[in-house]
Amino acid sequence: MTINDVKTFLLSRDSRQYDRRSYDAFLNDVDFFFDRPAIHIGGTNGKGSVAAFLVNAYLEEGYLVGAFNSPHLDQINEMITLKGVPISDDALISYINKYYEKIIEYNLTFFEIMTVAALSYFMDMNVDIAIIEVGMGGLMDATNIFTTNLSIITSINLEHTQYLGNSLSEIATHKGGIIKEKTPVLLGYTNKEAENVIKNISLQKHAPFLKPSLPFNVEVNLKGLIFSYNQILNIHLPNIFATYEARDASIAIEAIKILREVFPVNEKNLRKGFAITAIPARFTIVSTKPLIIVDGAHNPAAAMKLVNSVRAFTNKKVDLIFASFRDKDVDGELQIYSMLCKNINLTTFDHPRAKQKEEYFYSQFPFYENYRDLIKEKITKIEEDEVLLITGSLAFAGKVVNEFKEGEYL
Repeated sequence: MTINDVKTFLLSRDSRQYDRRSYDAFLNDVDFFFDRPAIHIGGTNGKGSVAAFLVNAYLEEGYLVGAFNSPHLDQINEMITLKGVPISDDALISYINKYYEKIIEYNLTFFEIMTVAALSYFMDMNVDIAIIEVGMGGLMDATNIFTTNLSIITSINLEHTQYLGNSLSEIATHKGGIIKEKTPVLLGYTNKEAENVIKNISLQKHAPFLKPSLPFNVEVNLKGLIFSYNQILNIHLPNIFATYEARDASIAIEAIKILREVFPVNEKNLRKGFAITAIPARFTIVSTKPLIIVDGAHNPAAAMKLVNSVRAFTNKKVDLIFASFRDKDVDGELQIYSMLCKNINLTTFDHPRAKQKEEYFYSQFPFYENYRDLIKEKITKIEEDEVLLITGSLAFAGKVVNEFKEGEYL
């Protein structure tokens, strides 16, 4: 198979209602196991950011680090990295070929296949530590097949209710499924209802329960984000412009502290690793004149964080371009953006899950079929006292960021 054959094959694989029976049968049949040191990261929002900070800090310290993240923004290979470099086409092809007949036999999904490829790659490369991001939930997730050195749950809010449940307690139970016996769990910033569920699971599994402190002295401008955490003062993130990232970075600092006996990182390398960290499609400033911000917020909790970050960054009037997946809480997100934005413009993009015009049943906001034309029109009309904010989906945000890089708009 060529890499294009592999990509076509992978993207055709999400064809069944998700459960673990076929996947678990596959793992048993091929005698699959993963036993490298690892950090497992779940949560509603912030997983990718916490993972990125951890990867760069450990790389600066000299560890061989593998990472598995989702979703991909451009190429499938981005989901699996070694030393920050995506897996090669040849390596990815080799893992698909290795398991191809069994993949077909057990009808594995795209995410299951990529999980197996990632963990196989990290085993073969003998990584010092793997940073593994949960795809959805935790308890039933395809990544939940190994014993971790630390479980991190970044945040807990309502999401994927058709799979994880309709209450915070139900969703927290799924998130807490990554907690392992006598293995520490670090819970980020969440509400008491969800925290109590995680505490109870931790008690049942005799897992030490830990929480990060709050960052302080958080400031942001065009030179980046500055914050302090406990005794580490004035941490500068020159590539990051969202105040919400101070909390994600703080979770990562606390995780490094918890594992310092096994994987020590000195403060100098932590600062260097954090300073080179850039989070794709998270409060990405694609233009300063005019000011244009692209962010992959895709649920109400993320939307509220984005609103607060925009207010902290600029007092300009906000013109919003919004495109979402159809299975998201779009009404909840738009209600939040209505508090911030002078104009809200709906659109869609090329993706099978993208919400279309006819699916915005009662929306009072105008809809535009072609998002590229909409962005170009807004750029020609934007005033000095305005900012253009583009959001609604991480997949949409990723497309737009790449198009700005390629010179599509400016």
